[in-house]
Amino acid sequence: MTQLTIYIPNQTEEGLWAANQLRSMYENWAKAASLIYTLTIVEKEKFILNFNVEYEALEGENGVHRLVNISEFDPEHRRHTSFVQVEVKNEEVIRSYILEPYKLCKDHRSNSQWPNVAEILNGDRPFIDHMLYDYTIYKRES
Repeated sequence: MTQLTIYIPNQTEEGLWAANQLRSMYENWAKAASLIYTLTIVEKEKFILNFNVEYEALEGENGVHRLVNISEFDPEHRRHTSFVQVEVKNEEVIRSYILEPYKLCKDHRSNSQWPNVAEILNGDRPFIDHMLYDYTIYKRES
């Protein structure tokens, strides 16, 4: 079993929203891949998912994920950026999910980009598998 921990450094509504987006993404991906997993919620800002995969299959997800959107909690409808930590390591931003004013998911390590942010955050298996594959290629070439 491989443990994947999702948490936010500070409790804001936007941060909680972002952490829930990633939790949902990983859960939907696991379901689509027919993976067995468990979810533990520690308070409302930390999620621990245990997957029946080898560590190497998910090690590329370690790091900070950045989500950008127009916050529904902001009465002025300004653009907000939230950072979510995956695993316990304190690394550079590995991926950005930009929802507003345009749509783009970019992996900052491999420089891969996808416009299908909604499908990715929904846990669409082909996109998640593709991102994991791109990281594997990047890691081999590094």
